[in-house]
Amino acid sequence: MRRSKLKNDYNKCRNYENWNNYKKQRNFCVKLLRKTKSEYFRNLDVKSLSDNKKFWKTIKPFFSNKGLNKNQIFLSEKGKLIGDPEEVASTMNEHFINITKTLDLKDPLDKSQEDTIENNVSFQNHLSVLKIRTLFSKTSEKLEFKTVSKEEVKQEILRLNSKKSSLYGDIPAITLKKYCDIYTH
Repeated sequence: MRRSKLKNDYNKCRNYENWNNYKKQRNFCVKLLRKTKSEYFRNLDVKSLSDNKKFWKTIKPFFSNKGLNKNQIFLSEKGKLIGDPEEVASTMNEHFINITKTLDLKDPLDKSQEDTIENNVSFQNHLSVLKIRTLFSKTSEKLEFKTVSKEEVKQEILRLNSKKSSLYGDIPAITLKKYCDIYTH
C-alpha cells in the first residue's frame, strides 16, 4: 500500500525525490517478496513434491491468476443482502431481461406495426431516442444529437494518443492516424 501511495505521489508530481522514494519502496517490496518465496520453498516438504497432485497444489498459487476473479459478488435487493452466486446470477438476469420493458418499445418482430427504413435511418426518429425524449421531457435539460462532419472525425482521430495500446481486435491509434484520410473520405 505504501508503494502504491508513493507511486501515486510520483505520478502527481514527477520529481527526483518522489521517484527515489517510490524506487526504494518498490525495491524493498521486491526484496521482501523474493525472501518470502525463498523461505517458502526452503521449508517445503520433499514428500509433497514427489506426489503429482500435491506438487501442483503446492506450485499452482505461484502461477499468474490474471483473469480469475476470487471476489464474491454481493447484491442488496430490497434491503436484503444476496451473496449466493446462483441467487446473484438470477437477480442480475431478471434485471437485464426486464430493463427495456419499462421503455415500452415496439416489438421488432411484429410486422403489423409501421416500421419503415425511412423512419429508422435517422437516429432522430429511432424508437429508443424518441422514448428517452418522452421520459425526460419534464427536465430542463434537452437531449440533442448533432451530426458530425468528416473533418471533425478526422481531427478527433489525429488527437488520439499513439503511445496507448489498443484492445485485442481493435485498430491501433497509430494505424488510424496513418490512414485517417481513407477513413474520413
